[in-house]
Amino acid sequence: MSSSRTYSLEEINSLSTEEFTSLFSNIIENCLEVSYQVSLKRPFIKINEVENVFNDYLNQLDNNGKENILNKHPQLKGKINKEELTTESRKEQELVEINSIAESQKLELMKLNELYLKKFSFPFIICVRDNNVLSILSAIKTRLENSKDVELNNGIEEVKKISKFRITDLLTKDNSIEDK
Repeated sequence: MSSSRTYSLEEINSLSTEEFTSLFSNIIENCLEVSYQVSLKRPFIKINEVENVFNDYLNQLDNNGKENILNKHPQLKGKINKEELTTESRKEQELVEINSIAESQKLELMKLNELYLKKFSFPFIICVRDNNVLSILSAIKTRLENSKDVELNNGIEEVKKISKFRITDLLTKDNSIEDK
C-alpha cells in the first residue's frame, strides 16, 4: 500500500484487480489474499463498505486463519527496525514514539512480548494509534491472563481497528458515490 495520496471510491472501483490488490495489500498486514478477495466485492458505494468487507473476511476465518493473520504482524519491540516493518507499521509505531521509550520500558515490552508469544504462538497485536506506551504495557499484561481463543478474537479485533485507520488514510474523506 504505502501511498501518500488518497483515492476516491470511483478511482478504487475503476482499478484493475491487480492494482487494487497492490494498493490495499497492507490494510491487513502483508495479506495480498485479503485485498484480492475484497477487490472482488466491488463496486463500493460508500467508504464504510470497504471496511465492512475487510471485517467480513476476518469474521469468517477459523482459528487457524486468525492465527495466520496475526502472525503476519510485527511485534512492538521498543525499537523500530525498518527492515522488519511495512511502511504502515513503521509510521504507526513512530506515532507512539516507540523509539523514544525508556530503556526499562523497552526491556519490559520485550519480556512481555516473549511471554505472550510463548503462551499464544502469535504476537501481541494492538492498535497503537488508539494507545500510548503505558496503555500498551498495561494491555499486554492484562491480555496475558486470557485464553488462546479469547486472544485470537482480541487480536482480530485489534487488526480491524488498524485496518480502519489504514483505509481512512487511503480513501478520500466524505466520499460516497451516492452523494454525487
